[in-house]
Amino acid sequence: MTNRKIFLLAASLLAGLTGVAAAQPAHGLVTAHGTVSHFTLTPFGSIVGLQLSNGAQVLAPPFMSTQIAYAVKLGDQVTVQGVSMGPVLRAVQISDATSHQTVTLPRKPFHHHHGAGASVTGTVASVINGPRDRHFGVMLTNGTELALPPTAFSVAAVASVVKPGARVLARGAETASALGTVLKVREIGADSSHLTIVTWPHWRHWHHPKPGAKPTAAQ
Repeated sequence: MTNRKIFLLAASLLAGLTGVAAAQPAHGLVTAHGTVSHFTLTPFGSIVGLQLSNGAQVLAPPFMSTQIAYAVKLGDQVTVQGVSMGPVLRAVQISDATSHQTVTLPRKPFHHHHGAGASVTGTVASVINGPRDRHFGVMLTNGTELALPPTAFSVAAVASVVKPGARVLARGAETASALGTVLKVREIGADSSHLTIVTWPHWRHWHHPKPGAKPTAAQ
């Protein structure tokens, strides 16, 4: 058997086992086609990948879980473009032939995602309340959520612009999904000349406080 025949046979066997075939070599991407047989989930239920009926496995970041859940269903035929990482394909685009929707994922490594930098201006519609008289942000009239740590509401300069009806400008890390847009606020104020820096404590110290614990002092 010639070297060429051996190479072609090996390539054919590999494609049959993984369901992944070479595509768009100029961009370093490969393509997988198949039927979605399972979702790979985190312990919290977020989608972090797809398993196709032909054996191909696809990796996706958990912060894209909502978009994938809306666009892709079990049993759908999908085409996935991504970067080959051994036995798994790190997706950069998932196209669903049934829903006719396409989900575009970031090309950079997933674990460094902090949302895209953005600036949002709007009118406060309501304050987002939590347990123990704490607040976790505000909802604007345009549907954008401004996420804030509870300690920020005790800062006078912040409290003055997070009341219903107030005009507010916020800067921070924005994440958009099929359910809406949320901005993790880093600066907030009435306008660009009156911005207050928002300090975020480690989430363990404010998202799951011990029973009876009081809010920490604002920074």
